[in-house]
Amino acid sequence: MGLQELLTVLIGGGGIGAIIAAVMTRQTAKDQNKIDLLDRAYKEIERLEGKIDELEAELVSERRMNDELRKVLFELKEQVGVLRIEIKKLKGE
Repeated sequence: MGLQELLTVLIGGGGIGAIIAAVMTRQTAKDQNKIDLLDRAYKEIERLEGKIDELEAELVSERRMNDELRKVLFELKEQVGVLRIEIKKLKGE
């Protein structure tokens, strides 16, 4: 009696089919897990790209606001300088 015959007797015809089915089911489950992981990764990439777009738009807005504030600050400094000159003139210096 060979090894194959011994396995057939011990396991039986249905047992061999069950083992093959279990192996195939395990491989299919592993493949499905990989697909699920890839799907989640793509969704996370899309979410992060959306967040990046939001933050870039906010950054552009903040830079515009900073530019406007710099202009206002520069104008105020000019006005302070002009007022100091006028004060000196009025004091007779």
